[in-house]
Amino acid sequence: TGHEGVFIYVSDHGEHAGTRSMYGKNTFYEESVHVPMIFCGSGVGRGQLFNGATSLLDLGPTICDIAGATIARDQEGRSLRPQLEGEKDDVDRMVISELGGRINKKTGEFFYGQMVKCGPYKYLRYYRDGVREGMFDISEDFLEQHDVLVDNEKDACLMKSFLDERCLSVDRIRENAEAERINLEITMK
Repeated sequence: TGHEGVFIYVSDHGEHAGTRSMYGKNTFYEESVHVPMIFCGSGVGRGQLFNGATSLLDLGPTICDIAGATIARDQEGRSLRPQLEGEKDDVDRMVISELGGRINKKTGEFFYGQMVKCGPYKYLRYYRDGVREGMFDISEDFLEQHDVLVDNEKDACLMKSFLDERCLSVDRIRENAEAERINLEITMK
């Protein structure tokens, strides 16, 4: 067309669409967390596929970098421009996803989940009546049926530490959920 620019297609979440007899998005299964992030246009290499973890938080820094604007220092995301221009993909990058952090108004039950993805591994930690955790090698087990946590304690330990450094404490998440529950009760009267 003679115009310079970049087109970006993304989705904020996946969709089970009946897979695993589930609908919606509120899990850490690949159908829910693996979303499209497609770039095309000026300066973007054709046919490239990123194998490292990326995040929707990368969009702001990437757009700023492409536009030549200053990227704020406190961004959690990073520019993907180098990879878009053909540099090596960062397959060892860790990216976090969280869900829940709420109290069920009918049951009073607190639920919160954390996930970190790095390379072929996905580590999960759920808080509901205690803590449940698991780890999956999605390159070998896309359906996430075989927990490999026991066999990968070193990687799991690094991923747990990353979550502990980057996420609010579970106690703080629970306090926020309780405050939200109380505020909702007040506003719904």
